[in-house]
Amino acid sequence: MDISERRSDALGGLYAETGLFEGPSANWGVRHAIQLVPTANPDETRGWWRRICEDLSPMEAHFGHEGRVPRPRVQDTYLAVWLDESLAPGKGCGDGRLIGLAWLQRPYPGIRAYGFGLFPECRKLGHGVDVKESILALCFGDPNIHRVETEVYSSNPWSLRVLHGVDDPMTREGVQREVMLLNGRYYDRVLFGITREEWALLRQQGRG
Repeated sequence: MDISERRSDALGGLYAETGLFEGPSANWGVRHAIQLVPTANPDETRGWWRRICEDLSPMEAHFGHEGRVPRPRVQDTYLAVWLDESLAPGKGCGDGRLIGLAWLQRPYPGIRAYGFGLFPECRKLGHGVDVKESILALCFGDPNIHRVETEVYSSNPWSLRVLHGVDDPMTREGVQREVMLLNGRYYDRVLFGITREEWALLRQQGRG
């Protein structure tokens, strides 16, 4: 489990660490602890994927064309995303809830690519950045992993602004211009990456 200390200093979840508005939160000022639990159950994966997608229209705006491909996919490793609420007011040890699904790919030896989605009721509560940081920590917990990467489409401005905003530890490495056609308009594919050395330096600085 990777625990990230993040405290909102204004109603609505403006986090002092990032200066970014992440939506109203029921747990202002508490630690958001994310636990990533491997799952190999295809029925669970299909059900969780349906929950993520139930209010996303069009799907491609959020996950690109591959979002239309049914889950689970053979090239992915799936992780259930749990939020540990034991430190929240009125909660006790063992309290937690499932909030989404993450997936990892192995495009090349020593490299992991990731994606994740949260259930509709779990979005805009400040959890996304914590999930991303937990995925990076999990990947680099494997000594054979040198680099982690992900992609975001320009049709998803929320992810670009919040998950990959000014404090993002990942480097914006390039843009594939106008790769996806949606409703008569082309959108870019934006690529992000981070190496083990960069991640280790951020951890030393207390930022990872």
